[in-house]
Amino acid sequence: MEYAGGTYTGEVLNGVPHGKGALRYSDGEFKGVVWKDGKLWDGSHVRVDGTDITYWDGEVVSTSREDIDVWAKAYDHYMSGRYEAAYPLWLELAEKGDTTTYSFVARMLHEGQGIPQDFSAALKWTQKQLMEYPDNAGKGEAAWNINTHYAAGRGVPKDDAMAWAYVLVAKALGNETAIKHLEEGERIQRDTGKYPKPDYVVAQGQALARQIWTKIEAAKSGKSEGKSEATTKRSESTGSGFYINFEGHIITNSHVVNDCHQINTLQDGKKYNATVVINDSRNDLALLKSGNQPKTIANFRGGRGIRAGEDILAFGYPFQDVLSDELKGTKGMVNALSGLNNDSRIMQISAPVQPGNSGGPLLDQAGNVVGVVTAKMDAVKMAKYTGDIPQNVNFAIKASLVRDMLEVKDVDYDTASSNEELKTVDIFQRAKRFTVLIECLQ
Repeated sequence: MEYAGGTYTGEVLNGVPHGKGALRYSDGEFKGVVWKDGKLWDGSHVRVDGTDITYWDGEVVSTSREDIDVWAKAYDHYMSGRYEAAYPLWLELAEKGDTTTYSFVARMLHEGQGIPQDFSAALKWTQKQLMEYPDNAGKGEAAWNINTHYAAGRGVPKDDAMAWAYVLVAKALGNETAIKHLEEGERIQRDTGKYPKPDYVVAQGQALARQIWTKIEAAKSGKSEGKSEATTKRSESTGSGFYINFEGHIITNSHVVNDCHQINTLQDGKKYNATVVINDSRNDLALLKSGNQPKTIANFRGGRGIRAGEDILAFGYPFQDVLSDELKGTKGMVNALSGLNNDSRIMQISAPVQPGNSGGPLLDQAGNVVGVVTAKMDAVKMAKYTGDIPQNVNFAIKASLVRDMLEVKDVDYDTASSNEELKTVDIFQRAKRFTVLIECLQ
């Protein structure tokens, strides 16, 4: 696009430059610029030294002239297909909180442009875009893209209801793609008398969309729903755990509760303080004591141990800062009875897990505990060594190790036979009653 005596590449609105971009002149000179409605915007709204820019929506954003030039160079590299050069520049600005770069970083991670493909990392930046982008256009784009992750199971377990929720959020934010998608669904319903989505997906999606919208509104005000400002600032991380006796003892991972100033357990909207009884960092296990006395506890599998090839279910609270507070479950199988470097304490599983799943129970088809979810393989790091992206390679600590720890400390737990399989829905409902969200405040 020819503008102001040079070739412009950058952000556009209604066919004219609007936002950050770059100008390249015929003599080779290159500089980052800021536009408003097709005009170079450097009058009274930009300081002479270029340190502060007041955007046209009235928001003041601290942006150095150096960062504007970095943005422009990144865009120029990207549009020219020099992805390896563009990505580190985009990432540098994104990590500084430049929301205009979040979508670029997410897209490059999603497509594997200049960096190994990583759907999980792409989703993280898209979620940040949804929560932090200053206008609804950017938020709506993010919501639609998150929907595609859930619809295809990319970087997150496939979840039709969650995908539908983000379609509804995208529509509410004015995203044209979402609006047309919903209009097409209504047309099909008029023509056939049946909506193309199952009723339960629509109902669950609507409920989840309301929760997501509440989180978006809370992010705008800088506070999380139901939490004080002080608590929000102190909240550093979350994980999962599960009750193993009626005295209130909870199993989780050591890394979930390390260096916590305060530990809370949350379940069914209620919060209880918890203390660390055992912290076995070598085996990444911890035993907590909650102020709550549960009515339902998890049983460990009795008799024969888990075998490779058996189906399992992993439960926990992944992406708790963005998703709903409800328990999430994923299905998979035991791929191997040893982990990295033939570590016999660990089993390899195919059930998808995400940040926040750590410490959650791994259950067999009878609903009994056979392990503790502990880690998701870093796909990007593994690609550097193997040249390939591993899919659904995750790990759990074997239940036998947990039982050994409890017996040494004389902590009660129960076992049950796994001879009779249960329906997945029944296992899920029971897991809801003994699995808890763990909040670590530092």
